[in-house]
Amino acid sequence: VEAAVERQMGDDAEATVFVQYLKPDITEQRISDFLGVCGSIKRVEIDRDAATKRCTGTANVTFCTAQEAKACVRQRNGAAFEFKHLKLSLVVAPTGSKRLGGGDPRPAKRFSEIPRHAFDVQEADHCETSAGAYEDIAPLLAKLAELLGKTRESLRIYDPYYCAGAVVKNLGALGFKRVRNVNEDCYIAQKSNKVPDFDVAVTNPPYSGDHIEKMFQYLAVCGKPWFALVPNYAYTKPYYAPALAKCKPAPKPVYLTPAHRYTYWSPGGLRVAGRETRTSPFLSFWYIGLGKHSGSLVKWWRKEFGDCLKKEAGKIHLVTKLSLLPQHMMASFDPNRRRWRKKQRAATLRRAGKKSS
Repeated sequence: VEAAVERQMGDDAEATVFVQYLKPDITEQRISDFLGVCGSIKRVEIDRDAATKRCTGTANVTFCTAQEAKACVRQRNGAAFEFKHLKLSLVVAPTGSKRLGGGDPRPAKRFSEIPRHAFDVQEADHCETSAGAYEDIAPLLAKLAELLGKTRESLRIYDPYYCAGAVVKNLGALGFKRVRNVNEDCYIAQKSNKVPDFDVAVTNPPYSGDHIEKMFQYLAVCGKPWFALVPNYAYTKPYYAPALAKCKPAPKPVYLTPAHRYTYWSPGGLRVAGRETRTSPFLSFWYIGLGKHSGSLVKWWRKEFGDCLKKEAGKIHLVTKLSLLPQHMMASFDPNRRRWRKKQRAATLRRAGKKSS
């Protein structure tokens, strides 16, 4: 891609660098100061949200010559800037555009499109949920649809957090055809009451910042069933219990733990490395709020699968209390896990003929 761009520009013509992963409060001057060491900058155009006027994470930086733009990409791509690692790439104007020859103030068109996220995210947040994770909750979603008088095809599913849109494909493959997942600032939509009507929320939020906290605060009061895939430590955080205490309707969440550790994939181009990668940074499981349908769905699960749904890779557990989580899925700071470890250690010492301290 970069070679194709370079062939379309001479070293003396002005050229633009597309910059990703900028902070929301970034200014043109700070960008210019950081990238200006590579050459003379003609203009900096920050992509700003129309409502908040804050940076959406991207900007176009035009250098006086293509040679300076190329040097900037070589020297600054992946560089740390204000606690984030920037991704830089050359851009090319469409055929017939005056951009590369100067005179057209409009931002250049990207040679290859990469999503510009409407809300603040970090590079490590760019991970899509695996198809297997959706397969685990598919029986519950299908039964929920039945209780709502709907089918898999007509159940309206809402995922507020956009990465690259794979949730639409993955749930669609399981028969759920009405899935909404668009690149928008879900917090603005929620605050302005512009969230589209839906039957159930199914989401995996960014793990950075306060996204998980904000997600639980919204789900607790949205009045609809929800499925949230988040790290196992979330329930030990100070925000979790107060947020879930506001659940409407009242029944508390249930938890579905996987047969094996979930992995996630980062679409190519969304990280500095530029390659599609697989990752599993945390143990994670589904936190599920079923509202008034909680009792019916748990009873149905027990009748269909007993204590757990058995798969080749292991067992999928649905538990109604955090204290009933499988030991290996409990958070490190869960007191229930610590007590179990202490008893296990004491038993091991007794077998070895020693006293526990």
